[in-house]
Amino acid sequence: MKILFLINKYSALSDSLSTGEWAPKGMPAIVKLFEKLTWYKIAFDVIFIDKVETNYSNNLTKLSFSKFPGSNFYLANKTYKVNSRRVINVINKYVFEIKMTIKMRSVLSHGNYDLVYVDRENIIQAALLSAFHRMKVVLRLHGVSYNYLKFNTLKSRLSRLLEFLCFKAKFSFIICSKDGSPVTPFLNKFTSRSTPSLSLLNGIDKPKDISNNRVIEKYKINNNFPVILFVARLEKYKKIVEFVSVIHRLRKKNNQSDVFIIGDGSYSEYLKRELSNDKKTHIIGAIEHSEVAQYYQISDIFVSFNDLGNLCNTVLEAISYGCCIITFFPDQLEQTDFDTREILGSSALFVNKDTPVDATVRHIQKLSFDINLLEEYKRSTSNLGSDVLGTWADRIDVEIEILKKIAKGINTL
Repeated sequence: MKILFLINKYSALSDSLSTGEWAPKGMPAIVKLFEKLTWYKIAFDVIFIDKVETNYSNNLTKLSFSKFPGSNFYLANKTYKVNSRRVINVINKYVFEIKMTIKMRSVLSHGNYDLVYVDRENIIQAALLSAFHRMKVVLRLHGVSYNYLKFNTLKSRLSRLLEFLCFKAKFSFIICSKDGSPVTPFLNKFTSRSTPSLSLLNGIDKPKDISNNRVIEKYKINNNFPVILFVARLEKYKKIVEFVSVIHRLRKKNNQSDVFIIGDGSYSEYLKRELSNDKKTHIIGAIEHSEVAQYYQISDIFVSFNDLGNLCNTVLEAISYGCCIITFFPDQLEQTDFDTREILGSSALFVNKDTPVDATVRHIQKLSFDINLLEEYKRSTSNLGSDVLGTWADRIDVEIEILKKIAKGINTL
């Protein structure tokens, strides 16, 4: 079996693609799939599509990584200028997608691939490859909230008509992440019912027993208050502004909890400005995934404010380390977090998505002054982890078995 990946240039892989040294800062569903395929000696090549709208060369830039000696990596960039008129931008975008598909013919003709693995950012190429190149295409959806909202009204569907129609294409298989996004409603409404699909809960790395954890000593952590952890892209949809409000409110109530914020994004500078005088809030920035474990290990409370769904990797990892989780109730309008509530149940504390600040502060204050209650939630989370969480190794094996069946033409229904 040989696979061609056509996927987005994820921010978690940007440094690796720039330096040529494989040191990803996230996106384990892709990273660990590459690593496991290599371990199984299954051949694959990768085309990363850079979605930055600029004037880069339209050539495929070849990359290589010593960790994957048998694989070819390519980086393709957008080639059109941003125009002030939206219609022109849409036309330019679609022209680029078609040109990109044509450009890929050279890679396809020499690669002898059994299937093409495409993420949702490249849905147009996925549909074109399936319809006109007669390729076996696996569509990989890492969360569907954004697309669900984009297509939920007639006006929005018409404004994105080509993308909407492409999701209806006949793919060999659709693999979704069970991550709190509205997977089932999206598949039922916007994809072909004849396309088989499967929703998979992400795996976790086995929790590390870090006997010499230096974080406690380095930051002189106050043991009289619970340690709070927030791990996310620092973007609006992660409600970083609301989380900063939570911190400000806690300080006004003289809560001296150490707060660790891990991640980067467009709100990084905002975060530094707002919390520059807060000596108990530690802005760590982006660090390698392997380094995050020491912060989970010392944390009591994990806060997740993801507008797009909160059964994400960070929450699963927090569960595995026995943190008390504070996150959103299911949202009826956007159909998010129904599976989050189903899995977390009474082991987590929930707040309203639209007004999370007051309730989160109340929860943290209560846990801060009732150590028995905090320990009860942490025990409940630990027990939950042993029941529902699987390893990344097992999770990736399930996906690879699906890919093998598709490549061999075996019915996956």
